[in-house]
Amino acid sequence: MSDPQHDTPDAAGGIAIIGGGPAGLVAAIALARRGVPTTVFERDAHPELAPRFNPDRSYTIDITGHGLRALRHIDATSYFDARLLPFRGIQYEDRVVEDWPEPGWTGSRGDILRALTSLITDRHKNDIHIEFGCRVTDIDIHAGAVTYTPPGGTATTRRFDLVVGADGAGSALRAAMERQVTGFTVQRKNLPNYLTMIELDRLTDQLDDTYLQALATRPFCIAGAIAGDDDSPGPRWFCGIGTRRRLAFSSPDQARRYLRQNCPRVLDLASSRAVRRVMTDGPNETVDQEHRGARARVVRWPVQRGREGQCEGLRRQVDVQHRRASAVAKTQPGGRRKLPRVRALPQADGYNYSK
Repeated sequence: MSDPQHDTPDAAGGIAIIGGGPAGLVAAIALARRGVPTTVFERDAHPELAPRFNPDRSYTIDITGHGLRALRHIDATSYFDARLLPFRGIQYEDRVVEDWPEPGWTGSRGDILRALTSLITDRHKNDIHIEFGCRVTDIDIHAGAVTYTPPGGTATTRRFDLVVGADGAGSALRAAMERQVTGFTVQRKNLPNYLTMIELDRLTDQLDDTYLQALATRPFCIAGAIAGDDDSPGPRWFCGIGTRRRLAFSSPDQARRYLRQNCPRVLDLASSRAVRRVMTDGPNETVDQEHRGARARVVRWPVQRGREGQCEGLRRQVDVQHRRASAVAKTQPGGRRKLPRVRALPQADGYNYSK
């Protein structure tokens, strides 16, 4: 039986992918479907060996739009059907404010990685070699040489025909290009966007886990479900509160007062223990990259570690629905709300490319 932590194929490929997150694994699978072998370097352990629940990375990610198209391209939708929860849209105050009629899913980053690595094991294990628990320490851009240290081993250097960076905002490849490629520059800017994550561990059977649940609009607070542990009777729920300033509380009572004033629904759904575990993360980044005349603007929306999550456009969508519903309520007999159909906003992407 193969060891998922460090499974070495008979032959390595000519392409290296730095980063074995969702983007890196999807790229590797897409290349394997064309018969192109790759070696993926990932610093974390194999997702099947990692804890099922990670408080830093188990927040809810929804996969629709471009994500759906990517999964269809690599024929991975059945793996996501089996491991993630179906996604049908967004609800606010028990009303559907946005339908998603196509296939879609919600889950944690770990769920996504487990689905993709399972597909690789079933279909592409001869073309994709993943070095888990492996830290890349140096990259020679011009020679295509990658220096890395496998778990329990010594530093090793290998040459590749192509090196692909899929290692996020702190990219080792980007840093190497800054040092070694003349004219390649990176501009960094911190945006005042913070996300406070709270696990919802009470009365969640009142929520439909096939929808993202907008719990408040100002500040924007949205909740979503991920698949539960093997011994869990149901999914686990998390909500994120997006603010322009970092939320910091001197006591649980102060946190509860803030929630009571701004997101009272959270207090119904989160226990005192969950409120005490309130976590915040640092600002997100907008990185402008320029190289030989080509410019790519990478927009990172309010998120916790890992930088996936809901974009500002989603908040505006729910806010518009809420305002129109409130206006209509004033004109309806008995104050009954009749939620009008609002034209869906254009889908916002995590990446916006411009010349």
